[in-house]
Amino acid sequence: MLKYDLEGKRVAVLVTHGVDEQDLTVPYNELKSANAEVEIVSVADAPVRSWETGEWGPRYEVDKEVEKVEANDYDALLIPGGLMSADALRCHAGALTFVRHFFEQGKTVGALGHGPLVLIEAGAVRGRKLTSCDSIRTDLRHAGANWVSDAVVVEAGLVTGCGDDHRLDFAKAMAEEIVRGRHQHQRTMFMSTGI
Repeated sequence: MLKYDLEGKRVAVLVTHGVDEQDLTVPYNELKSANAEVEIVSVADAPVRSWETGEWGPRYEVDKEVEKVEANDYDALLIPGGLMSADALRCHAGALTFVRHFFEQGKTVGALGHGPLVLIEAGAVRGRKLTSCDSIRTDLRHAGANWVSDAVVVEAGLVTGCGDDHRLDFAKAMAEEIVRGRHQHQRTMFMSTGI
């Protein structure tokens, strides 16, 4: 359980079908246990099916459709892993606009596992130190990121994690960044290198 009280903080969790079950539920539950208001945002207003250990997992109700919300509505953004989910989100113009606005506003953004694929397409990784699952490290390096093999990396409001056995550490780091509030350096880095 997180030691932080996130009462009054709102977190958007951006997902679609194929989101990694543990990448979704572990940080989601930890942030909620710290009193954050956590909402699942997706590309359509329909339940999202997770992916767990090579097969389809549980369905999750979507709280908001991405085209009907704004970054102004939230204090932070979480992008869980899952290759299918990340791949679909990086092809959705509304999802990418939503992501970019968090960076423009200097808000906390967390991405786990395959989640940083969405950040590549949003133009938010060039010059940034981050981590991810091993399978996308080359994609991130080609996009100009300083990829490292650490379990969790925090840089000016951007929290990235490899997933696996480090999801609780990721949730803790994300909570810490949310408590810190807006990150001017996050905005500055994005505006100078983003698309």
